[in-house]
Order: sequence, then structure tokens, then C-alpha cells
Amino acid sequence: MIHLYLMDKVRSHFHEDQYQEQPHLIDSHLDGLLTKIINIIREEVLDYEVKHVAFRCLYFISKVRGYKVVARHLPHENADLEPLLHYLENQDPGVQLKWETHYGLLLWLSILVKIPFHLQRFDTSTSEPIMEGLIFLKPRVASWRYQRGSRSLAAILQQSQPVETKAAISVNDEDDHDYDVPEEIEEVLNEILQALRDKNREVQYSAAKGIGRLTSRLSKNFADQVIESIIELFSLWESDMAWHGGCLALAELARHGLVLPQRLSSVLPFMEQAMLYDELRGNFSVGSAVRDAACYLCWALARSYDPSLLQPFVHQLAKALVITTVLFVAQYEEYRPHLIQHLVDRKVIHWDTVIRQLTSQALHQMTFLDPESMKLILSTQILPRCTNPELYLRHGSSILASGKVISALCQVAKDHQRRLPDDLGDAAMESITQTCIDILEERLWRSFGGNQMRIAVCHFIQDLSSGGFPLLDAVVDRWLKALRECLASADSNVQQSAISAVTALIGEYFRHQPVEKLTALLNHFLPEVTSNNQQARVGNALALGSMPRFLLTVSLPKVIQQLCTCALITDKTLQWAESRKNALTALSLVSTTVGIDPSSPGGVDQVTLAGIFHTFIDGLEDYTVDSRGDIGAIVRESAMYSIQVLTNTSQPDLLEAELIRSVLQAVAKQSTEQICRNRDPTIPYIEQLEELRSIIPPPPLDISTEKECFDLWMKVIRLDTYRKAVITGLVSSIGSLTESFVKSSSAPFMSYLRQLVAENKLDELNLVTRDILNVFQENLNSVRLMPYIFNFLGHLLSSGCLDSVFKSMSRSLLTLIRTEMTNGGKPLKLLISSVDLYCHLLRGDQVTFAKSIIHLLNLLVNRFPRVRKITATKLYETLLTLTDISPSLANHQDHSHSQRH
Repeated sequence: MIHLYLMDKVRSHFHEDQYQEQPHLIDSHLDGLLTKIINIIREEVLDYEVKHVAFRCLYFISKVRGYKVVARHLPHENADLEPLLHYLENQDPGVQLKWETHYGLLLWLSILVKIPFHLQRFDTSTSEPIMEGLIFLKPRVASWRYQRGSRSLAAILQQSQPVETKAAISVNDEDDHDYDVPEEIEEVLNEILQALRDKNREVQYSAAKGIGRLTSRLSKNFADQVIESIIELFSLWESDMAWHGGCLALAELARHGLVLPQRLSSVLPFMEQAMLYDELRGNFSVGSAVRDAACYLCWALARSYDPSLLQPFVHQLAKALVITTVLFVAQYEEYRPHLIQHLVDRKVIHWDTVIRQLTSQALHQMTFLDPESMKLILSTQILPRCTNPELYLRHGSSILASGKVISALCQVAKDHQRRLPDDLGDAAMESITQTCIDILEERLWRSFGGNQMRIAVCHFIQDLSSGGFPLLDAVVDRWLKALRECLASADSNVQQSAISAVTALIGEYFRHQPVEKLTALLNHFLPEVTSNNQQARVGNALALGSMPRFLLTVSLPKVIQQLCTCALITDKTLQWAESRKNALTALSLVSTTVGIDPSSPGGVDQVTLAGIFHTFIDGLEDYTVDSRGDIGAIVRESAMYSIQVLTNTSQPDLLEAELIRSVLQAVAKQSTEQICRNRDPTIPYIEQLEELRSIIPPPPLDISTEKECFDLWMKVIRLDTYRKAVITGLVSSIGSLTESFVKSSSAPFMSYLRQLVAENKLDELNLVTRDILNVFQENLNSVRLMPYIFNFLGHLLSSGCLDSVFKSMSRSLLTLIRTEMTNGGKPLKLLISSVDLYCHLLRGDQVTFAKSIIHLLNLLVNRFPRVRKITATKLYETLLTLTDISPSLANHQDHSHSQRH
């Protein structure tokens, strides 16, 4: 049945008249047909006639598609060669009727003979059972190997005392002198040793296994040479792959007892180095696999060798293992010195900046555990590296680690109520003071990695200032000068570090200074807030907001005035959104630091508070756009946050009703735009407060999703006080280009309008349209908002929600559109958007229809082909849908028709 089906299949696909001209059409079926044919040919139980039919089918396919293409799709398996030759040999050359079988066999053979292989490997008639017989031979075990009775590590750990077993441990020094190692073995071993360097982990593991098995069959001297060759892999010039392969190979040798006890002293030092292996490769490090393999070697030694042999090396191995695993055991005196020394020698000079930072924090904690050792290490090892030409040495050792250790030593002295100079000594104090000066050298700041040095110095200053390290005024002044330079850096990380450092420095060393010096200090920062350097504004504004209260109260009105000036938009500072953002944040920080209380000395009074709020409201109108996009968004977010902070900290009697109305309208507008933030309406004097309380649930309020946000504000829009502000925000949401955001914002608004129509609340609907037109009029010629308004009106008019009041608003809407489009050149997108609006206005009254059609006719002759095309299409579609055409236009059409006749 199989061959009959196959014949039917072939006949249906290979009519010459159908496929001879385009044989490539059967390529999609070729593999499936050939697979069925080959399966029939390989089937041994089938009759010869059936196979002949299969070969005929193969001939038909090669006739249509070509023998070269068919040959490439035939199987290329070596196992088919011998059956194919037997089949060809048994063919009768005198039978001409079976020539298709000869053809198919030769075609298949033509592709098989091109495969390179040794014929003897596949000749089953001449094979000898040599390989099979080797399986039954007893393996030869080296008599010289180290033998141990029990090799279960779990059983050893469960024994409370060492137990001697019968012939548990023995080393036979006798060697097989009569055994000659063939020369070919050296070549094989050399290849396997090279494989230990391979990049593939599986190849390395197989090579290690092979070395273990080969070495167990070698003589003692020869095996010792193998171990010597493996040890050579642990070289500084070798790659991490060689170290990894060497550990695996030694582990296999140890498991078989082939590393003799006298060899342990030469193997274990390299194993300790492998446990700490970590090498830099570009912007990443390698060594984790090497450390894992070294731990595996340690396990193999503990499993295979008696504890008495490993006892001299236990302390050394335990130290390396503990360092490799965890640092929490630093609380134990046995491990603490080794861990501290490892951090100082290895990790504090690590290539990765993050590792150096974490190391300095670890040393800070360990100083509390062993302050005496850390004093010595600080003076002898860490501080001397402060001016090292290598970046990673001076950054990790002299700066980060020194600052953390000195800070901890200061805290230890305070806890024990002792003076720090008495604890450290005059020499150490002088060395630290000199380090405070040396790290400010210009050559260290201007060279490669200068920003890293600036950040490290800022952390150093912050640590010593927080710890209260006694310093001379000259050193403090030099630090202050360096920090002011860092505040004007273009790197934001340097600025943030400098802000934290200058706050700690002033809070510690200027707290008890006279007013004159504080005024002079403040005058260094105030001019920078309004300077012509953007980065100086960014850093100094936030630094001014982080100053302590005793400094701000010296000249609070001037501080607030400078920050308010920095927050204003001018032609020169239009693109400096970051400085305005930091100025608004600093205003909220200053207000909360000094306190909002007119009765308190140095506090913020009511007039100043109103000015700060107006600055925040102005910040909510920052829609600056540059190549990065809407950079004004960060200013608006900062203003929203600052409003929340000041509202929650202000006294109710300081907030005027008009001020609160302006604030809430601005917040409502922002909340319906693309920035949606949680604001708790707990400000006093809120208009329609009871209605708002019934709409907005108590905190915590979650309106993080767009649907929840707009559903909530559709309830607020019913309140007269907030309707226009909400609509202003909806304009930029519904008129945006993001389809998902348009859907999520427009659906609740359209549903609200349809509900007004269904409930016959036309008065409220007219108020909504009035506010829409007012928003349009207030933003005429607004480059930023006008595209949103046109898109918003297009969506609104297309929905049909305003059909009941459309004619009453159409004239006003047409006037606004004409005013906008006639003021100077407009972008192409705005012209295209106006086409939709003019087409919608054709549904207005007769005056609106006549004026709109004139504008559309003007657009039909616009200089842009795209505008002409879109106008023609939209106008045609609109006229088709109009049920009542203007009478004047109808009379004009009738008059033109009569003239033609």
C-alpha cells in the first residue's frame, strides 16, 4: 500500500506538461517525497519489485527537477554506503528493464563517495573485536599511587576522632621498572595538556579526566613529570583558561591518589592563588570559574587524603576559603587579620570602582572590631598610597578607604570619651593632615580619571567632617574652594557628592563661626546661583538648599530671592531646565529647614511664602522643548513635589484663598496631562471642599494608571472652579500623538459629554464648550499647545458629542481658527489639521458654512501637494455626508447647471 500511494503521489506531481518548464515549483515537496522513497529503499523486508517502483519514482523526480538538485537532497550518511554497494553489486547488468534502479543507485553513490572517511571503519565484514575485548580487561592501577581506605568525606566529617582502618593509608614506592611507556604517549599527553587551555569548559573537563586515567597507568617518574607540566599552567603569563584547566586536572589526579603527599607542598600554594584569582579584561573581570575549580580541588584533597597529611596546610587553606566565601566571620579573631589584609592588599585596589567603594565600607565596619590594627594599617599601608600615579591605587586606598577608616576611628574615640590625637598620636595626625592637603593637588584632578578623584575627595571630606576630625582653618578653606569647583562640574555624580560634602563640612566646621564669616561664606554661593554658567547654577542651587539653618538665617530673604531668580525663564536660560528644577527643589528645602513661621526668628513669613508659591506655579507652566524632548517636564515635576511639601508644612492661616485657588487649578491641569501624580487635597480654604471630599478618597490615593486618573478627574470637572483647568490638561492628553494615551484620556471625557446630552444638561454642556473656546483663545499662536488643540478639537467634533450645541459655537470656533491660521506661516501638520476642522464647520450655520468653504477652496490651491490632496479628499467625503447643503451653494449649483444647458 505504501508504494501504491507513493506512485499516485508522484504521478499527480510530475506530469511533464505541467512541471517541465518550471521545475522549481516542486522544491517545497522535494524533501518529503525523497524521504518516503529512501525509507522504502532502506526497508529490508520489502520485495525487490516494490523497491524498484521506488527507484522509478526517484528517476521521475530527477528527470523533472534535475539530477544535481536531487543528489544534494539525498542522505549523506556513512552508514548507507555499505548497503548501497551490496545492492549495486547484486544487480543483474543484463536486465534492461530495471535500468531506473541502476540510475538511482549510481546517483545516490555519487554523493556518498564525496564524504571523506576511512573505508575500513565502515567495513563490518573485516572488523575485529579488539575494542570490544578491551572492555573486559581489568584496568591497570599504578602501584605507587597514594591509597586510602575510606574516601567518603561525609563519613570522615561525622567521626569525632580519627579512626585508623586496616591498611587505610599506604604508599608503595615500588615502581614498574619493566614497563616501557610508548613514545606516542608523550604526543597524546601533550595534546591533552594543550586541551586544558581550551576555551570550551567541556573540552577542559574531558582533558582533565583523560589526564587522570592516563597518569594512573604511567610510571611514578613519568607521572611526576605530568604533574610538573600541569603546575607550569599556573603562571602569570597564562590565561584564566589555563588556570581553570590546571585546577581541574589536579583535582582529577588528587581523586585517584596520583598526587603524592610529598607533592602537596608544591601544589597547595597555587591552589591558594587560584582561590583569589581575579584578572581585568577590558571593562570586565574573569576568575569566577577559576575560583570554583580551586574550591573543587580543595574538596578533592579533603576527600582523598588523610587529615594528618593536610593538617600543616589547614590554616592556610581555611584562610583562603573563608576569604573566597564570606566576610561575616571577621568578628572572629582567628580570621579577622587575614580578611583585613586581603581587603587592603586585593580589594581596596580592585579595578572595579564599585568593589573599591564596598571595600572601604567593609573596612569602616571592621575598624570598630579591631581599631588598633586599623590604626597601624592606616599609617603604614593606606595613607602612603595617596599620591600614587596609578588611579585605582590612590582612588581606592588613599581616598575612599582612608576616609572611612578615619571616620570610624573618630567615632571609636568619641564612644570611649577620648581625644582623637591621644588615640592616634601626633605622627598619625600629622600624616592625615598632610594627606588632606596632598589629595587636592591639581595634577591628580586634571589627569585621567579626574572625575573619579573628585568624587573620592568629596567622600573623604564628608567622612572626616561627619566624624569631626580636627582640622586647621587653612585646610578647611582649601577644602571649601575645591568643593565649590566640584559644584560647577559637568558630571552630575561629582555635583551630588560635592553637595553632600559641603553640607557636612559647613555643618561641622562653621557652626560656631561669627556672623561676619558666615555672611562671607554665603556670599560665595549666592552669585553662583544666577551666574552665566549652567552647571554652576545646577550645583550651587541644590547646595544652597542643603545648607544648615544657622547659615541660611544669616540672609534668608537674599537666599530666597536668588533661588526665585534662578527659577525664572529668560531668553538666555531657556534651555537650562536642570537649574530651574534644582532651584525649585532648593526653595522647598530652604523653607522646611528654616521653618514656615513668621513668629520664629529667621522663619518664612506670609509674604515670602506667597512669592515662593507663585514661583512654583510659574514652574508648572514650563514646557521647554529641545532635542531631548520635553525637558520642562522635570521642572513641572519638581514644582508639583515642592507644592506638596510646602502645603503640608505651612500653617493654615498663612495660605490665602486666591493663592490656593491658583495652586489647585494648576495642579488639576497637570494631573490631566501626561504627568499624573498623587496629590492629597488637604489645603485649607479650598473652594467646593465638601464636593472634593466626596469625590477624592482619603490617602493613600492610587491613580497611577491612566484609567483611574481620568475617571477621577471626570468627576472633578463637574465643579465650576476646576473645570477649565481640567480641560486645559485634557487638551494636551487627547491631542497627543500616542494612540493608547489618546484612547485612555478621551474615552472618559466623551462619556461625560454624552451623559450631559442624555440627561439634557445643555447649560452645563455650553459651559464646557465655553471653557474649550477660552482655552483656545488664551493659547493663540502658542507653538507648543496649538497642535494639541487642533487634534483635541478634531477628536471632539468627530465623536458627535457636541452636535446638540455645535451650531451655537461654530462661529466662535471659526473665528479662532481663522485668527490662528492667518498669523504668519504655519507648519504643514497644522495646515492638515485645519482641513478637518474646516470640514467639521461645514455642518454649522449658513454663515459658518460659507466662510469655511472659502477657506477649503483656498487650501485646494495651496502650494503643498499633500495639503491639496488631503483637502480634496476630506471635502469630497464631507459633502457626501451632508444632508442639508447651504441654500446659496445650492442656488449657485442650479444656476451653473442651467447655464451649461
